[in-house]
Amino acid sequence: MPRDPQPALYRYGFALLVTAVAVAIRMPLSSLLGTDTPFILFFPIVTLCAWYGGFGPGLCATLLSALAALFLYIEPRYSFTITNPHVVFALALFVSGSTFIS
Repeated sequence: MPRDPQPALYRYGFALLVTAVAVAIRMPLSSLLGTDTPFILFFPIVTLCAWYGGFGPGLCATLLSALAALFLYIEPRYSFTITNPHVVFALALFVSGSTFIS
């Protein structure tokens, strides 16, 4: 079995770093984007991570993005509590779409 061209640490580190950058970019845009589109910047991030690192880093970026969006951008903020059933549907769509992308 051939070895990966990039070690796992680089691929998963890239997924972590790029997701953190996306969160940092999204924070000042929260007032413009609101809570209606919490995942909008994370789809390209998942695509980039899956392209660079493969399926595992793509899933890692999906999980990190979903947790960040749920904690930072979805009401009630700074909590992992889901009070709206529409959030469950949006989260399921994001995770399934991002898994498909990966």
